[in-house]
Amino acid sequence: EIARELDLDGLQLLTPAQVASVTGLPVTITNKKISLGLTWAEIGSVFRLPGYASPEQFLIAGIVTGVRVVGTEMDFLRPAEQQRPGSGAAFVGAAHSLGMRAFADPANSEADWNFFASLGVDAIYSTIPMGATLQPTIPGT
Repeated sequence: EIARELDLDGLQLLTPAQVASVTGLPVTITNKKISLGLTWAEIGSVFRLPGYASPEQFLIAGIVTGVRVVGTEMDFLRPAEQQRPGSGAAFVGAAHSLGMRAFADPANSEADWNFFASLGVDAIYSTIPMGATLQPTIPGT
């Protein structure tokens, strides 16, 4: 069975005007029949994303949709930690308390890897092979 995963990108916590400013792409609010109370938007001609009012609303969407894994990205976790130290670990802890695993990406350096590991995530996606040398030893091998 493949676990259902819901991912949070830093863009999804911004207003439509902020998304347009950051991406340089037009943002069009769309009306979805099953919106889950979220604001959905098309960003340019390629992306369609839900917008969340807060990380808590994201986790509630995860509960409603029955996910077992929440994925978070550096562009969410790093600014969260810079603005309010401890908030990244609190987000991971909240996901765990709801029975979800928390994955993080991308780890592009050893510092990124160590940052994610310090938050208590369950898995780290890496864009370079260094992850194999930084992960803990698998018990019983």
